[in-house]
Amino acid sequence: MVMTGISSIAGLQAPDISTAKDSQRSDSEKAEAAAKAGAEFEALFIAQMLEYSGLSKALTMNGGEGVEAFSRFMIEQLAEDLVEQGGFGLSESITQSLLSQQDSPISAKE
Repeated sequence: MVMTGISSIAGLQAPDISTAKDSQRSDSEKAEAAAKAGAEFEALFIAQMLEYSGLSKALTMNGGEGVEAFSRFMIEQLAEDLVEQGGFGLSESITQSLLSQQDSPISAKE
């Protein structure tokens, strides 16, 4: 699975899974968009866990300011790699939740 990066989530640029285009999109496109959103969310979650666990500080220990600038990129890539290898299973749950919300007859505005 190729991911666009956690920075798109951090920048609040969610993948397009809106109901406005539902009539024009096939079920496989909806499932793909939901799976992508689930995987990106799980990668963001794992990256945050790694950041708060102190991995960032461990990576930058005795490395100076230059290393500090790149530690976040390393953590994000590690999180994406973990998701590609199965992650914690959150992406599947999120994907199923998104797909069930799309199939729901109740609109998001209600």
